[in-house]
Amino acid sequence: MNSEEVKTICDEIKVSVTDKISVDNRKPCASYMDITFPPNLNLDYLMFQNHYTGFITVKQVFPKQHQDLSAGRKSDAYLYVTVLKKYKLMQNPHFENEAQNWHIIPTKLFNNKFIPDELKQLRIYLTQPSPSWKEFKLKHVQCFSIVSKELNPTEHEDDQKENKFSKFKERINSKLRIFQKKQHRTTRTTMDIIGPY
Repeated sequence: MNSEEVKTICDEIKVSVTDKISVDNRKPCASYMDITFPPNLNLDYLMFQNHYTGFITVKQVFPKQHQDLSAGRKSDAYLYVTVLKKYKLMQNPHFENEAQNWHIIPTKLFNNKFIPDELKQLRIYLTQPSPSWKEFKLKHVQCFSIVSKELNPTEHEDDQKENKFSKFKERINSKLRIFQKKQHRTTRTTMDIIGPY
């Protein structure tokens, strides 16, 4: 029987990713990673392998003199605007069942404070509330941009290898849909701007 599926073609974006940065030698303390983007590219997906991180918060970093439209003012400092708050990577941080899972986060899960046209940098804050793990971080961080979406007949497995990202995306779509429904229930009406820790 012939069938059709939507095939998403993505290109990897060449980005600069820092190692995990801790703001203090004492624990617990805030930790984060920065992703710097080249100009004139659209971000559609973040992909990475977790390593014992309980949850993450993603902030868009705006450069100096970014216009704060809601307040009607300009700031000389960098602005860190929360676009995704406390996204769970481990359902229970005290158990390692999901500690090293791969994740794909589409930017459609970001809130309406995300401004794609002004994307220069994202800061990802890492949190692990459990004292059981000595180290936590994100590994193999990659970013992708959608090139096209096409309706194609279902392909043989050998043909699907040309787009490994699409194949992986299909396996976790159900989880993303569940999270998206939860996000819609907690829509915020004010901008959450928090300076660097």
